[in-house]
Amino acid sequence: MEQTLDALNASGDSFSTMHLLEESGAEPMGLWKSVLCTICFLVATYCVSRMWLNNGKMVFTRAQFQSSYRLRVSVGPPNSERCRRCLLWAVDEITKSHGSLQINRSQCQLLSAECQRLTSLCKPRFARQHFVLRELYCAVRNALKLVQDCCTQNWLLKAVELGNCQEHFREVLLDLHRLIIDPTNLGVNPFDGTGIIDETVVKNMLTASKSDKTELKRKVQSEYGHGHYLANQLMEEPVSVSAPPEISKHVTDFSFDKTPIIYSKPGITKDQPDIVVFRVTHISKEFIVKMRWSKPRAKLECEEPELVWEGPADQRLQSEANTMKKCRHPYTVGLVGYWEVTIKMVQLLLMESMECNLKEHLDKRSKSTSFYGLRGGTTGFPASDAISLVLPVAKALRYLHSTKVVHRDLKPQNILYTHVSGTQHLPDHFSVKLADFGEALKVEDCVVLSPSIAGTTEYMDPDVYNRKNIDLYKADVFSFGLVFGEVLTGVSPGEALKCMSDPLVHGGHSRCVLGSKFQKKLRDGDRPPLPKDTPEFVKNIVKRCCDPDPAERPSFETICDDLLKYLRH
Repeated sequence: MEQTLDALNASGDSFSTMHLLEESGAEPMGLWKSVLCTICFLVATYCVSRMWLNNGKMVFTRAQFQSSYRLRVSVGPPNSERCRRCLLWAVDEITKSHGSLQINRSQCQLLSAECQRLTSLCKPRFARQHFVLRELYCAVRNALKLVQDCCTQNWLLKAVELGNCQEHFREVLLDLHRLIIDPTNLGVNPFDGTGIIDETVVKNMLTASKSDKTELKRKVQSEYGHGHYLANQLMEEPVSVSAPPEISKHVTDFSFDKTPIIYSKPGITKDQPDIVVFRVTHISKEFIVKMRWSKPRAKLECEEPELVWEGPADQRLQSEANTMKKCRHPYTVGLVGYWEVTIKMVQLLLMESMECNLKEHLDKRSKSTSFYGLRGGTTGFPASDAISLVLPVAKALRYLHSTKVVHRDLKPQNILYTHVSGTQHLPDHFSVKLADFGEALKVEDCVVLSPSIAGTTEYMDPDVYNRKNIDLYKADVFSFGLVFGEVLTGVSPGEALKCMSDPLVHGGHSRCVLGSKFQKKLRDGDRPPLPKDTPEFVKNIVKRCCDPDPAERPSFETICDDLLKYLRH
């Protein structure tokens, strides 16, 4: 250091600087230490910020960032040891909750018994098998969430949301039982054609479901009696569709100027759109209200010259409510009820609230990655994260198709997403659910003539667009393949195939949609390209879903099995 100072003193400028420092009373060595400390602090701050942006991974180049970036979609904890601790903690919490259960007591106890059997898997020799622990953790976490929902003090509202919740417990039990049967060989698919793997478990589940249903009716009668708008739905009695005061207030207070609107579909007039979706707080909980205006008619000549409501001329919203009520599933949006407000000429649905839709989630990622200039800011999710996002959708559609219902409007805007912040014992995770059953249809035969062009052109099967004889079940598979590709690429199908929007007239008003040019490319066999680093196994799933021949497309039962097979390996 002395030689360095001598070299600095040899130059006039450096000597003048040191001379000034000595006159000011500053210590030269102290100054150098301050500079070094400042540099170290800035470097440390930069490193920490980069690690925060990339979930603890240290990256400095675009290539490293591109390969390691994740937008908080990890389905499990970062290491096997923490995963094992979280698993044991969750099983213990499920057991402790028995005394706090308000509804579905028998089914929760059956679920707890199955979870107890998992503790034998948490041995040191399994700590190295992270994929086993991750699968177990995810299944038990879902079980804990379901049990906690059944412990809520506002049990009547939760009971209405869950409805006949047998399918919620069945989905969790199937995941748990699959792992219990053969936890060391998850590559083997133990399901039979119906998805049932153990007759004893199924029998016990049905018995527990009947017991819980009887107990719930008794509890509702003793605490609420008859006449409560939520209790009536649980009692399965004829329910008046007229909205009660608690629900009518949401419509009365609605204002285009004051109410934050999530979605608005243009209608006959600018001031009265066809559909409006907005958030409300009801019974201290946030919900989504979906409103549709009914068409008014003019009074007779002898009556006052004003418009009156003759009832719900449009039954689509009521049909959507019936579909949601019959097809309740852990991966479909929960329904509270359907009502009509005659004063406002409005039909409305009260539904479960989610954070955003998948399209908005993809846009968030696009904006985040565009800061680093990665592929024009349109980078999609890596294969494992993309599968974690679309697997719940595939499970929901698997259940819908098993009940002979087709969705007909699958797109990212109709897939809802919520990020759930973690705790000391439960890491961050997310919830994905299928929504918007306005175009859903009950189909008895596999191949039918599509009754109408339903859905969104950008995600529509070309045979549906041309109104040919088409297997509507496989049309949902085609749409799923396009959505899956968009999650992998971050680019919409129309943008990927470089198609401009064509203005078309639909429903009495003009709107901009992808038309014949885009559908012609699909008919000619063009498909949105996938990223080069996508695994061949995943590419093959997307390719088969979008096969021009509907007979070659897989069922959602097969799709779920293939997606799970990739995650396990």
